[in-house]
Amino acid sequence: MYIIQNALQNLLRNKGRNLMIGAIIFVIIVSSVTALMIGNTADGVIAEYKTRFASEAVITPNMERIMEEAQKNSTDDRVNTSMGRPDIPADQYSHST
Repeated sequence: MYIIQNALQNLLRNKGRNLMIGAIIFVIIVSSVTALMIGNTADGVIAEYKTRFASEAVITPNMERIMEEAQKNSTDDRVNTSMGRPDIPADQYSHST
């Protein structure tokens, strides 16, 4: 019982220090909760944005066609390896809305 009485007396003796410690702890708790709320909300917005707008596009060359064109354009049974990239017309681009 002595320990509890002594603890209560110490709380009453040092009112200013205890109020300051309480205020600091309260500020730490509020800032932690705010940071967690912002982090969770941002993660949710990012996940929703990815599900709504994310898409992957992979462009791979058709090597058979490239070899055929190279052989077709060769003059003396040698394959011309200095071919440029083909141009993609504007109507072949796909636009998602």
